[in-house]
Amino acid sequence: MTTTRQVAGNIQVTGATMLVLGYVLDVLVTLQAMTITQDASQHWTIGIEPALASRELALLALMLVFGGWATFLGGYIAKVVLKRQQRSSRSRTPLTNRTRLTFRHLWLSLGWTCVAYFGGLLAWFLGGRDLLPTSWTEFAGSQALIGVLLQVMAIVIIPLYYRRQLAEIGLCRPVVSVKSVLYVGMFFIFMYALSILTLVAGEGLGIDTNSYREQHISEELHASAAVGLLGTLLPLLTTGLIAPIGEELLFRGVIQSTITARWGATAGVLLSAFLFAFIHADLVLFLPIFAMGILFAVLYRLTGSIWAPIWLHMVNNLWASLMDLFG
Repeated sequence: MTTTRQVAGNIQVTGATMLVLGYVLDVLVTLQAMTITQDASQHWTIGIEPALASRELALLALMLVFGGWATFLGGYIAKVVLKRQQRSSRSRTPLTNRTRLTFRHLWLSLGWTCVAYFGGLLAWFLGGRDLLPTSWTEFAGSQALIGVLLQVMAIVIIPLYYRRQLAEIGLCRPVVSVKSVLYVGMFFIFMYALSILTLVAGEGLGIDTNSYREQHISEELHASAAVGLLGTLLPLLTTGLIAPIGEELLFRGVIQSTITARWGATAGVLLSAFLFAFIHADLVLFLPIFAMGILFAVLYRLTGSIWAPIWLHMVNNLWASLMDLFG
């Protein structure tokens, strides 16, 4: 890669960094808007009040998103132009001979995902929703789809970006062994025990473990189910299929694989699990989600494929949703 193309590539990475920081700041704005109140029964409840969010922090996040969007695409366009100009004079090493498990490619894949995500949100709020009937845009199921837009973009973008190295991010057939089968059984036992422990700890500390995020998901499920079969299936599709696939591609497929390749397996498991819990922006259930992230990460290590944690993640989410609806 020539110096000019390196500069263009660095500009693109800078844009990706700005986009990711914009998203992280958005999560921090959500965390900042959380409230802690005590009800008549002396239970502490953690909720969210949008009015408490810092306007300055939200504005900074917005500036990073728009600035990162323009920087990322500008760097990409410059790189493409330079690449075309030099194509006839230089031979290229086949992409299949290169690894994409580098932090540079990690940032670029996250950058493309954020470009698509924020672009989709912008299109939706600037007029895209006006093209649909009001009954659809106000339908709780459609709101659930907007809530998993990042995961949708990850499902589209990540396999395309790593299309010639899919096995490197775990998109391959899992290696099934007695150890992995026993591990899956242990997972459900552990998660059941963890749910009981969370409830007991919450009662002991006087904390309501039904977090605002869980309440929001529950409200969407019940509101959608009230309008019929389609209404029931749509939020189940988002929580039980789209969210697990998108999140596993991001946190296990890309983030864990890259960190493991650069810093080792332990760092890959712990950091991917921490980021997985952080992005959910749920103070009440941070530790259970972190523990779940570790379990998914270890299963990925055991089987060599993210299909295993995807299936387990899907079963976990579907079970929780069905228990909420019919339990």
